[in-house]
Amino acid sequence: MRINIKKENLHSAAVTFITAFLMCLLMVLYLGGELRGNIDWSILPSSQYGIPNDLTANGFEPLYIQKGQSGWDGQFYYYIANDILAQGDTKYKVEMSPYRYQRIGVSLLAKIASAIMGYDYVPVAIFYLTSAFLVLAACFFFSRFLQSKGYSAYLALLWSLASGTQMTIMNGLPDAGADALLLMAMVAIMSFRHWLYAFCIALCTLSREIYIIIPAFIALAQLIKDRKNIFDKKTVLHLAALGLPLIIFGAWHLYIKIHFSDMAPINAFKENLLTAIPLSSWVSFTLGALIGEHRIFGNTSASHYEAIDLLSFIGLLGLSFWFLIKLEWKNKNSPVVTGTACAFLVIFTSYLFFGDTVMRHHTGFLKTISICFACIIFCHVWQMRKISRPLLGFLLLLFAASQPTLLARASAPPSSQMQYSGIYDHDFDLSAVPKFAPCSENLSPEMELTDNKDFYKNPVFARITGQNDVRIMSIKAKNGSKDKWPVASHIGPTALSYFWKERETQKPIFEMGFPSFLQKPLLPGEERTIPIVLRVPKHNKPLVAEFFIYQANCPRQGKNQRLLINFD
Repeated sequence: MRINIKKENLHSAAVTFITAFLMCLLMVLYLGGELRGNIDWSILPSSQYGIPNDLTANGFEPLYIQKGQSGWDGQFYYYIANDILAQGDTKYKVEMSPYRYQRIGVSLLAKIASAIMGYDYVPVAIFYLTSAFLVLAACFFFSRFLQSKGYSAYLALLWSLASGTQMTIMNGLPDAGADALLLMAMVAIMSFRHWLYAFCIALCTLSREIYIIIPAFIALAQLIKDRKNIFDKKTVLHLAALGLPLIIFGAWHLYIKIHFSDMAPINAFKENLLTAIPLSSWVSFTLGALIGEHRIFGNTSASHYEAIDLLSFIGLLGLSFWFLIKLEWKNKNSPVVTGTACAFLVIFTSYLFFGDTVMRHHTGFLKTISICFACIIFCHVWQMRKISRPLLGFLLLLFAASQPTLLARASAPPSSQMQYSGIYDHDFDLSAVPKFAPCSENLSPEMELTDNKDFYKNPVFARITGQNDVRIMSIKAKNGSKDKWPVASHIGPTALSYFWKERETQKPIFEMGFPSFLQKPLLPGEERTIPIVLRVPKHNKPLVAEFFIYQANCPRQGKNQRLLINFD
């Protein structure tokens, strides 16, 4: 028996496989670093906003527990997936909940997938896989569509592997899923599958509310074209399919307005999501990044990467405007093309008004422009124009510009190790900490090891990615002196630290570590268990970690007891 596989299916399968492979690679890197082997932390949850009670009952724990560690927005969309209709306490644990509850599309699909698989809640793994599946499905159908029109299937990789697309999949935001649903909707309507279009675009608009402009403009353009045959049965069915997403969108927003009436509506200008002057925030952050005065990254290499990302943002928008305007100028017949092009012009124009909240960090603006790659490709398909080599080269340059940012985000070592050594926990009163504390001559500590556990929830990924062995050690320290061990924010805070030596030669080994500062003073004779994160050096010989208590920024103190722990 001979199996006949169409050539276009092979290329589409290859595009989908490449996307899936690199998606998995990024997640493995991420699990080996910041996520510490726990996919539940891919949404970067923080204790700052609280965890919904139902999730706490299922053992869900935040990654970030220290004051000022807010995590990222993916946590909120995951919470929404577990409380779609906002009947529990989720609406009070989601920042700007009336705004975020507009975007339930991907969360709803994750809820349905979890229910089909027999879960009574949505595990983070299924939430992640829902977005991943949508992107892979869109890859396949978009690349297949491109081939049917005479274009390379591999052009779809410009969108699927764009840093914004991959970043939002990694961290549980709905943007990648919304873009995927939009692409499938556009392929469906251009293949005259109007009810499939209605289904995809309805979920798309429930995932990113600004995309409602697209079905609205398409429906309006079609209505204008068919105004003379408005009562024809075929026309009525066609317009019904085009209008259904608008009805669904309107019904959901009416529910939000009623159900969240006890909460103040979100003011986009007050929250700095939008600004009244176009490109004012973009100019401010781009200039700051170029001269090394970025408000977040300062004068670091990250600031220069941010400048490149900001320039790629405006480059993609500029290209999109150019080709959309050319398309509108030449297109006279297709309501789908006219409506979509006009809608994208409105959407991209709104991006020029992004405020500081969006433009201050690449995670805010990169996710919005991945769709520009697909938009530019569609503009050529609709005009049946070949994509020139100079244009393809420029698109590849813009694509590559932000890839270092994506790779750096996925492969960074855990930042959460800092929270075990900070002087303040998440509810500590900063005003209660003095700036200076007197330096003691001898702290007379007594120490013993009480716990030694792996810092990673699952160390397999850390080993695969070559990360150091990292431990969380619990050291019980007793103040054996006559003076209290003080806390301070500048000079004289009491801390637990360590250094490494070779066991046999006593040769010091440098390995970056973080001291653990006392959260409150320790009185004479008092004991306290202090957690500290220990990065074990990569070394062939047996090592010893030497722990000691000291006061930071004070002269060297007397010969205090030191705790030695051997590592083979």
